[in-house]
Parts: sequence; C-alpha cells; structure tokens
Amino acid sequence: IQNTTFINCSAASNGGSIAVTSAGGTTLLSNVTISYSKAGLRGGAILIVSSTVKIFDSWISSNTALEGGGIYAVGTFVNRAQISLTNVNISQNLAVESMRRPGDSPDWSGSGGGIVIDGVNSELVISGTSALVGNRALWLGGCILARSGASVTLLDSAIISENRVVF
Repeated sequence: IQNTTFINCSAASNGGSIAVTSAGGTTLLSNVTISYSKAGLRGGAILIVSSTVKIFDSWISSNTALEGGGIYAVGTFVNRAQISLTNVNISQNLAVESMRRPGDSPDWSGSGGGIVIDGVNSELVISGTSALVGNRALWLGGCILARSGASVTLLDSAIISENRVVF
C-alpha cells in the first residue's frame, strides 16, 4: 500500500483500517497516513496476525482500541509477527479499558497505547527518525506493550516522548 490516507475507519472487532492476517511474504506500507480510526478490540489502525509488515515514511495518529491503539501484532511460536517501522510517526493513539463488572476476570484492555507486540519470537524493530509521541493507555504500556516473549529493538535516532499510562 503506497501513498494512501485512511481517515475515520472502524471495525467492530480488530484492525480499524488495515488487517494483515497470516499473509505469506512481506506486506509493505509506504507513505501511508492512518488517523481517527477505531477497533472494538485490537489494533485501532492496524492488526497484524502471524505476518511480516514493513512500514516506511508513514503516520499513525489519533486511533483507538482496547489493545494497541495504533498497532496490535500477535504471532505464535511457529508463525511469529514481525514489524519494522522506519521513519514512522506513531502519536496520540489511545488504548481504552473495557467495562468490567466486579468479579470479572482481568483482561488486557487499556494496554499498549501506541503498539502491542505479543507472542513468542514476535519482533518489533523501530529505526530511522521514527517517533512515538503522546500515546496513552489506561492500564499498561502507554507507548509499547511487549508480552509473551516478544522483543522490541530501537535503532538509530528513534524518539520516544510524552507517552503515559493514565488511570
């Protein structure tokens, strides 16, 4: 996907603007803007499941989901999720919390304002002049939540600033 803008998109469950699921090969996004999108569950802008996605020179801003306000990526032991961000701005995304009743088991909602990377061997690499700024979560990981054996690598001069968890 090149030179494309997604504004005010929504999904009842996952991937407010884009969903990449178990794709063979590598999915490339270049000069893409995704703003004001929302997902009822995961990946306000983008959902990635057991796939490799490389994003270049793009903006992901002001998106909302229960988990991964900007991006939610999950992989399995056999089919990991791999995300590469180069010169990407991820800003002002929000992970909101679901309404739970007293006695309900806890969930992960409200986690990963900017990005959630989940799953054994799954990998997030942030490079170039990428910036993760002003993302918020209501539970865990205002900027990034890495869990279940996932890894995060920061290279070059990536900027991470003013992200927060707000209760």
